[in-house]
Amino acid sequence: MPRAPHENGNFLAPKIKLPTIEIPKFGDQIIEFKHFHETLNSLIINNQALDDVQKFHYLLSFVTNESHHLIQNLPVTQQNFHVAWNLLCDRYYNERLIAAAYVKSLLPLPVINKESTTDLRSLINQFQSNLNAIKALDLSIPLHEVLLSQIVIEHVDEVTRQQWEMKVVSQEGVTELEAIIKFLEGKCQALELIHASQHPLNNNMSGISKQTKHAYVATHSSCVLCRGNHPLYRCKQFRKASSQWRLNLIKQNQLCFTCLGNSHRTAQCKVEWRCTFCSRKHNSLLPCVSKPA
Repeated sequence: MPRAPHENGNFLAPKIKLPTIEIPKFGDQIIEFKHFHETLNSLIINNQALDDVQKFHYLLSFVTNESHHLIQNLPVTQQNFHVAWNLLCDRYYNERLIAAAYVKSLLPLPVINKESTTDLRSLINQFQSNLNAIKALDLSIPLHEVLLSQIVIEHVDEVTRQQWEMKVVSQEGVTELEAIIKFLEGKCQALELIHASQHPLNNNMSGISKQTKHAYVATHSSCVLCRGNHPLYRCKQFRKASSQWRLNLIKQNQLCFTCLGNSHRTAQCKVEWRCTFCSRKHNSLLPCVSKPA
């Protein structure tokens, strides 16, 4: 059918009625927020025909579950629309959490036990879909670090994972792998120091005679490290040092490897202490690889 001419001689293209774009409801799945964010921005947030009160009503109708609870108690006013929208963006538009969610979807990929076109295609689609979604985030660190970082965090205990999340909760973007390893190294060293500081004094002194105890105290009145009036094993500076540094100090001052005293050699030590880690006769504040002289 020929097009009707315009009155000035130009032809007009026939009007096409496009289908209505449906705005998806958002609940609490963080990987869905970016799609929700872009769609709502295009159709509602940037729509000049709507005032902020109308936008707020639309926003409330499009969120469910946790996201709805986050903003439902705000009075519907012009000012509060921006407050509500910013609350949702701050909570769910988090690159680190979004990337972590996609990696979590990659980790439990199904294992195909027999030849199957359907299963193989499903595996490829699931892998590429999540991988492309991570790439689309255009993160500031290499893709392999994003993947490896999440794999490491997924394999630590719940307490350590919570401590890590509390540490990075205020940081923007995705954390580099080096930062995670540094955090885990720091916690490992702290746990080693705490464990070593639990000196076997209270557990192992029960079998020692009062005479032996008094002799021990008398020979440990002065700390060889800080010259304080306390035995070396109670010295704060000594406890804060690494186990290898402690060992070197003991060797340099020719101290006893068991009680850390300076009045005798290890072989003559009458204190029946043994390492809580390897059960050998040396102080638990020293590394287990040490061989007392």
